[in-house]
Parts: sequence; structure tokens; C-alpha cells
Amino acid sequence: MNPMINASQRSNSNQSLTAHTFSTSPTLLEISTSKKVTRQSLGYEAKLGSLYNIRKDQFCGNEQIFFDLSLRRHVSTINKSQTRFNIDCNDTYVRKLCNLNIEAPLILSILCGWSNATKEFETYLTNVKEDNRTVKATIICRTELKYERLNITPRTLVEYISTNAFDNPEATHVVTEIQWGANILAVFERKLNKQENQEEIEENLKTSLLRKLDNFEAKIIHEDLFSITYYGNIGIVLPKDQLPRTVSDTIRLFKIISQCPQYIDEEKAKPIAYRLFPLKELAILINSKSDIKNKLTIKDSTGEISCQCQLEIQRLFDEHLLVEQELLSIQHMIDHFPAYDFDSISKRIDDITSGLIKFQTEMRDTCEKVRNSLINEIQIERILRRYERGVCSFSGLELFINENKTVLKRLHLLRNIEEKGIQSLASKNFLEDILHEYRGDDIYTLYVSIEQLLKDCPVSKEQYQYFLELMEEPDETKPRRFFLVDYDIQRDLTKIPLPPTIHFYCNATLITNDYFMHRQDIPADIDEVTAFTQDLSSNHIPPLIVYIRQLEKMSVVFVDLKATIHDLINQICNEYELNSTEFYLTLNDIPLDNSETIESTNIHAETNIELRMKSGSETK
Repeated sequence: MNPMINASQRSNSNQSLTAHTFSTSPTLLEISTSKKVTRQSLGYEAKLGSLYNIRKDQFCGNEQIFFDLSLRRHVSTINKSQTRFNIDCNDTYVRKLCNLNIEAPLILSILCGWSNATKEFETYLTNVKEDNRTVKATIICRTELKYERLNITPRTLVEYISTNAFDNPEATHVVTEIQWGANILAVFERKLNKQENQEEIEENLKTSLLRKLDNFEAKIIHEDLFSITYYGNIGIVLPKDQLPRTVSDTIRLFKIISQCPQYIDEEKAKPIAYRLFPLKELAILINSKSDIKNKLTIKDSTGEISCQCQLEIQRLFDEHLLVEQELLSIQHMIDHFPAYDFDSISKRIDDITSGLIKFQTEMRDTCEKVRNSLINEIQIERILRRYERGVCSFSGLELFINENKTVLKRLHLLRNIEEKGIQSLASKNFLEDILHEYRGDDIYTLYVSIEQLLKDCPVSKEQYQYFLELMEEPDETKPRRFFLVDYDIQRDLTKIPLPPTIHFYCNATLITNDYFMHRQDIPADIDEVTAFTQDLSSNHIPPLIVYIRQLEKMSVVFVDLKATIHDLINQICNEYELNSTEFYLTLNDIPLDNSETIESTNIHAETNIELRMKSGSETK
């Protein structure tokens, strides 16, 4: 299926548009002050007569070459309504530029830091994934409405032109044609969990978007999980607070735009591309037909950068982008690294940032000299060779990882922990925060050294594995929260290493600080229940609530345990100075005859015995 969908409505005019077609093929690399060129607007709003510097691909401020507003009577307008869509799942910098139909020389200018792009477009171009486990797709909607063309003749030029514009050494071209319309971009993005197949999700997203735009039914996997960000000229379509918030609604809006070009009327339309006429040619026309004493001249320069050289520049910029993306994923977790890793990561991120700025500056200065025919492109190639082995390159990243292998291992483990639904706590006030936020929930907190986990310490691995098994146990009695505290970054917890342990909190009250050990004391089957309850001792007091949680899950419940549970509650209250009236039992469907038993396939699901603690206090 062709990803480019053409939804055009052409005017009935028989006038040929050939002379006004805006070429968007990024093939011409020659920078010449004596040739007509096309440049995409990237949101910048210029006017007919605006001056342009082709050597830097920038407008010369608000300077105009025409001084008489009545020039409008020499402007012809051609209506041409057309909407095109493009779908892209590639998040590279250069691919984004190509998706916006940006010409090859302008791509190089943008990479080097020359750009009149508005903030909306700059944000889109520089936005990168924060994680490799992120699926991202972009729909580019390009709507063209009309062309404006200034009819250039020597007679009209002499009447309206300001010869002072030729005194500007930066100016090389002037805007003589404008293409009006809108560039609207919608970016769909979501982070995947470990169980999801990234390739499958990406393919489903792209295929579904294509089918939906082509008026076919399609189902996007977990559509509700995608975030949507809009860029470009979206503001001329709808106010920000009225924009669609689902993928399907966004596609529906784009289809309305394509089927009803008047949805974006002429008053709302923005310049999306410019046709630039060389000032040198303009000077020749004026000199031939005017009586001015001083003939107009303009310095000509033709600097060529080969296609191969430009591709190398683009490749290196994209490589820098991917390196930055990888370090961003590390930076996202930087609070979960110990101090010795934190410092090395922070320094490397600073080196990457400063290195990219230095590379961009050096490349910009060199390209400008090439475009002014002052040097040849060999100087560019030397810069490329030097930087492709620097800190911003893949080789530099590999060297950093090889020197800091524990950083990568810790990063992978942290991601794995996060994907399993365990929140790793970095804040020093973590305990107070989570007890306040999840006061009514059961809270399980694993205290462990990640460094010891990475070293396969048996005790740490045993506690971690048990913690994961605990997460997988079904429990519908109360919401459960799972957290991990890394001894390596919580140095204020203790001055000496502590063994791994699991703390269990119920209603913001610490029930046990060693859930793993106390759980071993709980009866595994119904035959042990009576013996356990008849032999209560001080060693059994901490896991009492854990024990009652187990009673709720048993498939057989003895009626005579009702009194026993009441006794347990009283002991808990006495031991922990809790108010027994804050406890209550809901006993449903339990016969009064003590000789009977209740058999159920799932007492836990039916909640035959449900113990709830409405409130509690801190432990004694």
C-alpha cells in the first residue's frame, strides 16, 4: 500500500501550473546566487519581496526589495487544493526533514544550525524518543490551497523596486512566489512493556493508520495508551483545547481536512514554501531597462557540496541523535544510580552535549566557507573523520559502555523492574511519601542492593525472586503496591551493609520487617490451622495479619475459627496498641452449626471472610 495518499480537489482552471510547480526533490546540492531555488517555510512567514541569503538559508530579517504596496496588482493567484498524507515510524533527524519535503541544501543548513524554523517545527525536529522501548509514528498532513506569483517584468520592477536592497551584502535572492496552505503533524507515541513485541506493535500501528486513512476498518493495538502531540500549523485548524485526543479522532480530523479544503480558508492559510529569484538576475533586468547612473552589481558565488559528502554529514548527525537517545534513557534513570556511576554518566552526557554543539559550530563555519567558494569540501571531510571517532559517535558510546559495564547491567535490571510493575524509589523521603499516598493499600517494599543482585548474591536473589512470586499471587482483598529500595543509593539508611528483606505495611502500619521469614511460619494447609492458632506465641505476633490474609484465601474455612479470629484481633490490638473497634469482620454464608464446614472452590473470590483494617497507628 502506498503510504502517500492524494486527496486533491483541483480548480476548473485550464491554466497551466507547470511554471508554478514547487520542486521538493532533495537532489540539488549546488548553492548558487544566480539560480532560482525553492525553500520550505518551516513556519516562517515571509512576504513577496522578502530578501533571502542562500549561503546561510536564512531570511534577511524583515527587509523588503519592493517599497510600493500597490505591487499587489502585479500578483497572480492560482487556486489549487490538494492534501497529501505521509506516515513515518522512523525517528531520525534527517528522515523528519525529508518528510517535510525540505530541500537537500536546506537540510544541510538546518543541521548546521541555520534555520528560520518556528518553535513548533524546531520542537518536532529535535524531539527524540526517551526510551528504546517506545513506539512512535507520525502523520504528516500537507494541504496546499493556492499559489501567489509576482509577475516580474523590467517595466514593473523599475517602478516598484528599492535599489537600496542591493546594498545588503547578505542578500542573494528575493521571494517571488508563495505556496499557501498548512503543514500539520500528529505524533503518536507509547512506551511498551517487556511482554509486548515492539516490531509487531510498530507494524500494526503503521498498517492500521494507512488503512484508516484509506477508509478501511483497522484496529490499533491498545489505541488508548498512545499519547498524541501536534506540531506545525495545527493552530489554524482548531484551538489547542479542542484537538482530538485519540488516534482515531485525529485521523477523522485529517480526513475532513482532505475532503473539505475550505476547512482551512484563505485567511487561515500559512506560507508553506517559497520560490526565490536571484538578485543577480534582477539586477541584470533593471540595468537593461532603467536609466540609473550606477549599475547594480551583486557578488556571485557558487559553492558545491557533493551528494556523498552531504550524506556523510547527515549520517553523523543521525548517529549523534541515536547516541543522545541512548544516553537520555540512562539519564531518565540517573537518580537510581549510586554516586560513583552518577558522576560518570553526568559527565558523559555533558560531553555529548558540548561535543555536538562544537561539531555543529565547526561544520557551520566550514560549510559557509565552501558555499562562498573560499575552500573546498575536503575540509568538511576532515571534520567528519575526526568526529566520527569522538564522544558523540557510536564508537565513543561503545567505549563508554565497555569502561562502565555495570552501568549497562544496572540500566537493564532497572528497566526490567519497572516493566514488572515495581516502582524503584530514589527519594530519601520515600517511606513517608508512599505510606501517605497509599494509606489504604497493602504495601510490600523490598530492601536490597542492586549491586549484589548483579553479582548474583544468593541471599539477594532469593529475596528478589520471592518478591516477584509474591506479585504474581492473585489477591482481590485489597489493592497491593510493590516498591524497591536500593541500598546502594539510600546510603543514609545504614552505615554498614544490611541483608535483603521485605517490609509489609497494612494501612500505613508496619506489620513485619521480614515478610519472607514470617511467611514461612504461616500454615500451608487447613490441617495446620488449628495447631497454629492454639499455639500463639510472641514469635507469631508480627505475622498475624499476614496469617489472616492467608485464611481469606483458603478453600475450606472452619466455622469455629470465627472465635479464634476474634482472639487474634484482640491480641493484635493489645500488642500494637490499636483500637479493636477499628476492626470489623464480614462473615457471609457461614452456618451456625459448628460441626459443619464450608467447601468452596474459591473463598477468596467470594469474600466469605474479609478482614479490613479501617485505620491504624504507627507500630509500638
